[in-house]
Amino acid sequence: MQAFLNSDVLVPEHGLFEPPDLDHDLANDSGWRYSRFAMPCIFMSFVASIVVLALTVCQQVGTFKHFVDGVPRVIQLQDYVQVGLPTYLWLLRVAGFCCGITGVISAIAVFFLRPFHPCRDGLSLIGGASLMIAALLGWVSFVFQLTKLQSLQECPSLRRFTGETCEDRTRWAVAAATTDAVVGVMGVVSSVLVVHNTRAHHWMISPRGWEETLDHAEAARDRKVRAPGNYGQDHVSAVRKQMTGLALCGVAAALPVWMSLTAVLIGFHQTETVLGPRGISDSMGAPLSVLPFEESGWPIANTCLRYAASSGGVVTVLLNLLPSRSPWVARAFAVLYIVVAVLCFIVFGWDVAALGAVQDPCPVPPDGASVVCSQAPYIVTCVTEFLTGILMLGYVALEYGWMQRFMVRLEYGP
Repeated sequence: MQAFLNSDVLVPEHGLFEPPDLDHDLANDSGWRYSRFAMPCIFMSFVASIVVLALTVCQQVGTFKHFVDGVPRVIQLQDYVQVGLPTYLWLLRVAGFCCGITGVISAIAVFFLRPFHPCRDGLSLIGGASLMIAALLGWVSFVFQLTKLQSLQECPSLRRFTGETCEDRTRWAVAAATTDAVVGVMGVVSSVLVVHNTRAHHWMISPRGWEETLDHAEAARDRKVRAPGNYGQDHVSAVRKQMTGLALCGVAAALPVWMSLTAVLIGFHQTETVLGPRGISDSMGAPLSVLPFEESGWPIANTCLRYAASSGGVVTVLLNLLPSRSPWVARAFAVLYIVVAVLCFIVFGWDVAALGAVQDPCPVPPDGASVVCSQAPYIVTCVTEFLTGILMLGYVALEYGWMQRFMVRLEYGP
């Protein structure tokens, strides 16, 4: 017994146990491992492709069996009624929506990516500042909307000829003002929680790998060295994670409702699509022609190419959701994402050229009413397809480049 206590090193009978070679095990693992950012990026690519596809359907000219060339502009009456929703009000909400989405994405990146300390603090400040700006824009929109509650109406088209009266839409204005207030409250709360809990090392995912586990245990051991009266705060990290997550979920749920109500209010605007006199504009001079002199929409080539890009993106994402760990299948999907992104950039260039080719002045309707030509809906389509291409290329670069290069360090440590 005394010899056992005096011995410095205890050696087992069959020798020391040697841990397995992690590099050898990793080399033998031939399956493809997706990172934690794969599913969010794939989901955003799917949503962007759906949006481009929906815009293509709404802005095409003709039927699905017979396309017709259109002109990418909308002809509207110059004195159309704003029905209680000024332009600056919906612009404020769109800006607040963009800031809120930026803040939510930055907060999620801080939680899952867990970058180094300076980068983590910087991302948290960006997310907190974006959420705070979205909250301020929400409160400003709330104040402006309260002053326009009674003037919100929906007026039918051609009422200058028919004499129809406008219908009251005050309930929609009240719903929009309520959503403004909800975004304002949740934005302030989530901004404070994200910045504070990130700086306090609470807003991060559980440790991965043996190195992060040891660092997390050592940090927890240091935090336990406190006065006896503070031992009840051991589980404060889990509570703060839940509070921050709930606040971000509230913002993420309120933002789509915010934009949906804004789109509904914009739809109440009185607009008229002005068409030319039948027959006069027909190239053949047929008196019974039913073709208008101009159709708002995209040319046939742009429409077909955008259908190919958007539907290709949707199908690629849906197929990528099928379970497969084959490296060759994963690389094949990377090539497909690159092809879809290139198609998005090509159709973006064609759309920009089509927008620039519209040089004709706005036509004059038969009754001599003043009209204005707007390309705003088609500019939105251009921006959306460009962002879709950027998103898919960014996903390929992140998932198949940076994340796979550092997968060993993230999973097993250096």
